[in-house]
Amino acid sequence: SHHNKNARSSLHLGNLGAIRDWGFAPDYVEIMLDSVLTPDEAVYCCGTGIGYTVRQFCEFAFSVVGIDIVFEGEGLDEKGIDKSTGQVLVEVNERYFRPLEVDILIAGKSGNKLRERSFLYLEGIVENMVSYDLSNNEYGGFEDAGRYSKFWKASKYIQQNL
Repeated sequence: SHHNKNARSSLHLGNLGAIRDWGFAPDYVEIMLDSVLTPDEAVYCCGTGIGYTVRQFCEFAFSVVGIDIVFEGEGLDEKGIDKSTGQVLVEVNERYFRPLEVDILIAGKSGNKLRERSFLYLEGIVENMVSYDLSNNEYGGFEDAGRYSKFWKASKYIQQNL
């Protein structure tokens, strides 16, 4: 939404090719709560098991506001360009590279005994983030956001019982 709120500058990011298992915090809080309440003394690896690049995250975000972004170039010269206007929207900046970058971070199948759940995947997460940001000038939290109330209930339970 940075671009859509009449920002004049491009968005500067680090490694656009980094692959991450993007997840939704309330989903992870539910998993943490389940793991605390299970009688099992297991170690859990939590994640969606699906990897997306930072570049794909950008594509999803711009598509929410109706912008078709294409990436050209490689490495530090890579740029995300609005296909219809030619405007540079995303630039790579070495400043945002992590010193010990790990190229791929994806949760594997843990085979744990926690109940199966449906995750909110990256497209939905990005759509929620951009839509929320466009409709609010300040961060307002999730208190009144339907599904997110589970996050607050679990958080309060953990604080009171651990």
